[in-house]
Amino acid sequence: MKTAVEWYNLKVIELMTQREQGNIDVLEFRNQLDLLLEQSNKMFEDQIMEAWNSAAGGDGFSSAGQYYISNFKSE
Repeated sequence: MKTAVEWYNLKVIELMTQREQGNIDVLEFRNQLDLLLEQSNKMFEDQIMEAWNSAAGGDGFSSAGQYYISNFKSE
């Protein structure tokens, strides 16, 4: 399984290649880049929650979601 960062890096390289080859324009590149960032953030959140769940908590939080929001969500 790739981390969210590894996945994002691979996808950005693929997207840059498409742009350099002229397969997509600048606007489409920016839109796709935004989408990739959104997807990788969701993947990161899922990976953190999965790790918390597999560790069975024990850190004072009642759920993986509470742990994620407390430690990784910026306001």
